[in-house]
Amino acid sequence: MPQQLDWATLNETRTLQTKAITKNILGVKLTLDFGFHKTSLIEDRTWRNPFEGFQDGGKKGRKSRPKGFTDEQVQTVFSKEVFKPKTTERFWIPVILFYTGARLDEIAQLHCADVKLSPVPHLVVENLEDEDPALAKLLKNESSDRTIPIHEDLIEIGFLDYVEAIRQSGRTHLFPNLPHERGRNRGGYVSRKFMEGFRNFGKEHPETGLNTLKLRTHSLRHTYRRKGFGAQEQVFVQIVMGHYVDGESIQTYGWEAYTMPDLLAEKATQNIKLPQLDINFLKSMADRFLAEVQAKT
Repeated sequence: MPQQLDWATLNETRTLQTKAITKNILGVKLTLDFGFHKTSLIEDRTWRNPFEGFQDGGKKGRKSRPKGFTDEQVQTVFSKEVFKPKTTERFWIPVILFYTGARLDEIAQLHCADVKLSPVPHLVVENLEDEDPALAKLLKNESSDRTIPIHEDLIEIGFLDYVEAIRQSGRTHLFPNLPHERGRNRGGYVSRKFMEGFRNFGKEHPETGLNTLKLRTHSLRHTYRRKGFGAQEQVFVQIVMGHYVDGESIQTYGWEAYTMPDLLAEKATQNIKLPQLDINFLKSMADRFLAEVQAKT
């Protein structure tokens, strides 16, 4: 690229401004994404957009950005004084988001079949095309298509027991009470009630700093990413979170690294030191919701 720019300058050739170049590249990227997700033009379902990872370099307003929770804040958010979900999905979805760093809709749209036990317990986060929007699954981009190892604390709390109970009920969706017919924003209500809980507590206890618009459900993802910086091999943390990566590790393992949960567990999940939550409290709640599910089957 530098040689081309030098040539253009020497020959007084008209060049595009950076903003125009960015706009054109983003246009190509979106066109290719549309071709992959909405048409049958690209038949290879393992294809990845060559422009994946390219973003608009424009600055975003810092005031609108969510931030991560501190250790003390997230422990408060999931404490018995604050975390009082009234339904199964309002319990499990925030807990899963904390332990996976996943995006809200990635978890809300999961099917029971997306929870696998081999080679290690993991979630399969994938695009799924279907004429029925309730069954279709949509991801943010190609690099979001991945496996996520299930944290050992999630297993101890009882997540796999819940999954088996929903399977036994014959339901397709892991959280069948969500508005899956929308096709998008299935977890919106869960998110609002979760934020309402810790912000109301923050109003009564301003010293916690929880009553702020900068702390959102998505802040759980920021918290996971911040803790992920402590892991030695960052590329695998980025894969678990569904980010685009390149470099030596991908050259070694190939794009298959996104679908190797045992590798991701070893390189990322087991090395991310998340704040310790009250497991006994969460397990007692999980047991209560499990009993409710079993009573309906």
